[in-house]
Amino acid sequence: MRNKENFFSAGQDTQSGLSREQLTLLKQMIENNEARILAALKADLGKSDEEGYLTEVGFVLNELNYMLRNVGRFARPKRVPTPPSPILLLAAA
Repeated sequence: MRNKENFFSAGQDTQSGLSREQLTLLKQMIENNEARILAALKADLGKSDEEGYLTEVGFVLNELNYMLRNVGRFARPKRVPTPPSPILLLAAA
């Protein structure tokens, strides 16, 4: 538990470098196991290799590439307005 507290208190959960590393590892895992994934799609869903790649593997790899290109932008802090509390709205009525 202490490791998790240290991880979050150090701000490592929001670092784009860590996210980029994890996304890269996931992408490599998918690429390295593409044949096994396609075989599973064929066995479970009856998809041909082409259909499996176009609708599953290729789609995920494309999304991972998008995330890798934009992970820094996604990790940037963003100001958002705080909605009024429902209790304050009832008190004002």
